[in-house]
Amino acid sequence: MTNILYSALSLGALGIIFGVGLGIASIKLDVKVDPKIIKITEVLPGANCGACGFAGCKACAEAIVNKEASPDACPVGKGDTTDKIRDILGIKQKSQEKKKEAVCVGCKLCEKACPKDAIKVIDKVPYVDEEKCVKCMLCVKKCPTGFMKNIIKK
Repeated sequence: MTNILYSALSLGALGIIFGVGLGIASIKLDVKVDPKIIKITEVLPGANCGACGFAGCKACAEAIVNKEASPDACPVGKGDTTDKIRDILGIKQKSQEKKKEAVCVGCKLCEKACPKDAIKVIDKVPYVDEEKCVKCMLCVKKCPTGFMKNIIKK
C-alpha cells in the first residue's frame, strides 16, 4: 500500500515541478508580436490565396507593417480594407483610387462551391458550362474578389 502512495506522491511532485518549469519557460521564451500585424491580419479578407505575392494574409500583414509592401498589396481586399490598414498604420491619406476591376485570383473556391460541377478554373480563368449551370449563385457568394458576379447573371 505504501508503494502506491509513494508512487502517487512522486508523480504529483513531478507534475508540479514540470508545470512550474513550463510556466517559467513560457514567460522567458515569449515571442513578442507587433499588435499592428494582428490588427491588419484581422482586417484582411483571410482568403490566404497568395495573390499578393506572399504566403498568406499573415505574411502580407507582416510585409505591410515592415514596409516591404504597400497598404493596398491585397488585390482581394477592396478600398475599405486599404483604408482600414492605413488607419492602423497611422497613414492619414485615404484611398482615392478608382474602383478596381474585379479579377480572378485562381483560388478555385467557385469551382468547389458549384454543386453541378459547371465551373472549371484554368490559369486563373473560370470557364462556366452554361448547360450544367443552374444559376444557384453559390459561386458568386464564395468568390473573394467578386469576379464571378461579372460572369454569372441571374
